[in-house]
Amino acid sequence: MLRWGLTALWLVSSAGVYSFYVHIVAEGWWFVSLKLRLLNVFLWVVIALLTVVCIYAWAGRTDRLLNWLERLVEMVAKLRLGLWPVLLALLAVFPLSMSGISGLYLDVIWTRQAVFIWLMVILAIGVAAMWQKSAPESALIAALSMSVVYHLATYIPHVTNYPFSLWWSETTRYYLASTALGQKIYGQELPWMMKDLTRYLIQAVPFLIEDSPLWLHRLWQVSLRFTTSYLAGYLLARRFNFSRKMELALFSVWAGLFLFQGPVFYHLIVVVMLIYWLADPHKFWKTLVVVVIASIYAGFSRVNWVPMAAILASVLYFLEVPVKGNGLKAVFGYLWMPAVWSAAGLASGLAAQQYWYVNSGNPVEIYQSSFTSYMLWDRLLPNPSYALGILPAIVLVSLPLLIYLAIGFKHQRRNVHSIRLIALGGILLVLFAGGLLISVKIGGGTNLHNLDMYLVVLLTIGTELYMGRAVTTDAKPIKVSSPFWLKFAAAAIPVLFIASFSGLSTNTTDLQTAYKDLAMLQKYVDQATTDGGEVLFISQRHLLAFDLIKDVPMVHEYEKMLLQEMVMGQNQAYLAEFAAQMNGQRFALIVTDPLPESLKDPQNVSLAMENNVVFTDLVPLITCAYQIEDSLVDGGVDIYIPRKSTTCGQE
Repeated sequence: MLRWGLTALWLVSSAGVYSFYVHIVAEGWWFVSLKLRLLNVFLWVVIALLTVVCIYAWAGRTDRLLNWLERLVEMVAKLRLGLWPVLLALLAVFPLSMSGISGLYLDVIWTRQAVFIWLMVILAIGVAAMWQKSAPESALIAALSMSVVYHLATYIPHVTNYPFSLWWSETTRYYLASTALGQKIYGQELPWMMKDLTRYLIQAVPFLIEDSPLWLHRLWQVSLRFTTSYLAGYLLARRFNFSRKMELALFSVWAGLFLFQGPVFYHLIVVVMLIYWLADPHKFWKTLVVVVIASIYAGFSRVNWVPMAAILASVLYFLEVPVKGNGLKAVFGYLWMPAVWSAAGLASGLAAQQYWYVNSGNPVEIYQSSFTSYMLWDRLLPNPSYALGILPAIVLVSLPLLIYLAIGFKHQRRNVHSIRLIALGGILLVLFAGGLLISVKIGGGTNLHNLDMYLVVLLTIGTELYMGRAVTTDAKPIKVSSPFWLKFAAAAIPVLFIASFSGLSTNTTDLQTAYKDLAMLQKYVDQATTDGGEVLFISQRHLLAFDLIKDVPMVHEYEKMLLQEMVMGQNQAYLAEFAAQMNGQRFALIVTDPLPESLKDPQNVSLAMENNVVFTDLVPLITCAYQIEDSLVDGGVDIYIPRKSTTCGQE
């Protein structure tokens, strides 16, 4: 462990220091700051010393290094209760260093990871001294606790009463949730959401509280985003026999971080929770009921998640239930249970989805946009929208568990019926290929969330095998040992992933300026409605949901996310209707995010293709009949009024 740990520390530290040097030179700070130049020299000296220590360790002198480390731990242990504030302070250092001026120097991933790992090493020494834990357990406790604290810290700035949207889709989520209570909030029944119905029903919970403030909805969303992956990890951990609560807690946190690498969205992970919690592959009827319920839920969520409950239940079955007998009869007798679960789950999920589509109050054709969207195959490889690229990123995230599965099933292939191995391998392969295909749809490919089903199944198979839940043909637990470096990699990658995460951008103006802009927006709205004119909020509709803008009848059509979905899905019927409304200047005022002003280069600009499609296919439909009157919130909200004469349809 010491050798591999020192090697990893040296690699990340070297990359971090080099990246720090490149960054400060590129920003022009190197030439104006003597302190930064001296700091850079000091850091390279540290790298040189670390290089010597690494060589010393690999030369067979680990015993002496371990003795020094033990003495250091003993010295630290003498602080006793004085260690508590030190440990708590260490947990806070990394999140604090990412904020303010210091965050500018940690803007490069490798530098950020190097700082994270050094703090983790110091914290691990403190944990070992405080509780007399072994070196591996101390390192794991330190790494996972730092990861959870930092994960939470990235969300804390989102809990605010700032009136406008914090990022592109943030407050749109609250508006869509509010439509579930349209009569109560807007005085009119509104159509159901066109996507992720379960997500917005869950997010609508705070609306049940009369006059619930915006900050409460943000807190609820943060709570859902933060807790659900760890809860799923805990429910998975409960399937295993951990001898100590600490082991259960560590596994739950690690599994939660693994799922966050997608991430697996909180409304979708409910399907996973239900299967982990209630499914029993040895009990056909109980599992069938759970699969049907979870599949109905999935049907009201997303079309690609409809088969997920049956898939996950079948994975548990293939791992934990052996084939009895030989020959085709035994195989068919073995497969009938997952086959019935799959058929029942698929039928119930699709039926629920069809019911949603037919009774939603929306045009049925809007639900087909997912199948007609542009495909951007360059998103698979490194690109401006996702620096790692989908394919390299998912390979990196998957590799330790895939190697472990290859080792395990290679050694046990004679003790496990081939149909089980084929089924598990086939499920992984199909979910992997399907996730890649969905990821290259326009609007996607900026993270791994479309490979969420694959990540869940990979985690399930890997941990079931490691924890001895998978069985041989004789129903004996499969025991597969793995080399230390592989365990190290499996534990380290989710930790390094969260250390690379800089949180979601929350660029805002100050509150005083924001409320002045809000008052100005109210004046524009009042002027427009004085003579009975309609106001279209393409974006920022939460302002009406929370009564921040008053006395405006809700126009439900042409919401921002739906418009963009229809443009990217090439829904010509929907766009033709929108064009007719614009050409007829139905609205006296339009409130929207800034519209794209030019084409952008996909080779150099993030999400350039999304910009270009909107610029080409949507912007002309608006600007031919409307012109910009004012721009508020530092250019984040634009006000459009009708032109004196339209140019729609003219070349």
